[in-house]
Amino acid sequence: MVMREGLLLAAAGSVLGVTLGSAAGWWMHALLAGVSPVDLPTIVASAILAFVMTVAGSLVPAIRAIRVDPTTVIRME
Repeated sequence: MVMREGLLLAAAGSVLGVTLGSAAGWWMHALLAGVSPVDLPTIVASAILAFVMTVAGSLVPAIRAIRVDPTTVIRME
């Protein structure tokens, strides 16, 4: 469950980041001095990096959740 939420956040963040980054690139096109606002290798690399970092960040809570005994949690609630 924790990893599923982490993957969902990673996917949503990557899509939103690529969309907003591309829009900002087109908006600031005049300031980029000859650089294309949509550089496909850079966009793909940054989306992959953001996805991997988000998944890596959700591994620690997922490992902690795995170690908890379910009967103990049910008794506490």
